[in-house]
Amino acid sequence: MKNPIVNALLALAYIVGIVYLINHIAGGADPDTILMPIMMLSLLTLSAAVMAFLFLKQPVELLIDGKKQEAVTVFFKTIGVFALITFVVYLLLLRWMMTHSKTVEVKDGAPVSYDQNISDDRIKIEYPSDEFGLAVKSVQLPPSYIPACDRGVSDATFGYCIYYKGTEYTGSTLESAGLSIRTRKDLTPTTCISDPVRNISGPLTPKVNATSEYTAATYGGVGDAALGHYASGKVYRLLTDSTCYEIKTQVGRSRFENYPEGAIKNFTDDDEAKMFTRLEKVLSTLTLNSGTRVTLPLP
Repeated sequence: MKNPIVNALLALAYIVGIVYLINHIAGGADPDTILMPIMMLSLLTLSAAVMAFLFLKQPVELLIDGKKQEAVTVFFKTIGVFALITFVVYLLLLRWMMTHSKTVEVKDGAPVSYDQNISDDRIKIEYPSDEFGLAVKSVQLPPSYIPACDRGVSDATFGYCIYYKGTEYTGSTLESAGLSIRTRKDLTPTTCISDPVRNISGPLTPKVNATSEYTAATYGGVGDAALGHYASGKVYRLLTDSTCYEIKTQVGRSRFENYPEGAIKNFTDDDEAKMFTRLEKVLSTLTLNSGTRVTLPLP
């Protein structure tokens, strides 16, 4: 049979017949979905035919001409070059996924998607919108005696606040919880890490992780208290591309003993530890815009 049109139509008829047979065995063909498998099998057949032509045309011609060794060499060199190209594409895809993919964790058996992010031209951080909200001005923070993030001198120094908005601890002594990120324009690359942190408890010297792309520091715990309310948190700094960032996790609570018995649920120390774990999971998504994940030293 030397008519290419007839050959192509017979190939299509074969594909349609296979699809109808499979659908019949599965319980009957659905007109709404029958075109999809036909298209996929047609694309697979076309791809296989094109690949066979590209990989085998020259080796077969050389083989017919009696050049067996050259035919084998061309064939395996073609496979080798294609394998190298495939590997490079895989690496590029992996890099893209590391830069753009969303973090997903499992909570109570259900996936938690880190579907939102904040970024500038140097860093990016992700958070799940079902548990956390974003404030870029202090007036956007939920009302509480102790705010989820420090309000700053002005909105120019406020930065970003990823604040907890879940309902799990409603009616308890939890007042607020959040993670703040702000640029410390008052600190230079020399003083970013060494400048002391206010209200720190514990060692004054931070733990530092330095790489060719960034320097990250973790400081001791920080806290504050007033009129039956108190806050605790942790401070981190990141120096990258001559820019200094200060990051703070904070949980604010009111004192359980100041309420009448049965008036409110106690937000316990264990609950606070769980909240800090949530904030630290958000913080663990911190990446440079190059795709490099930032590793903060353990406190």
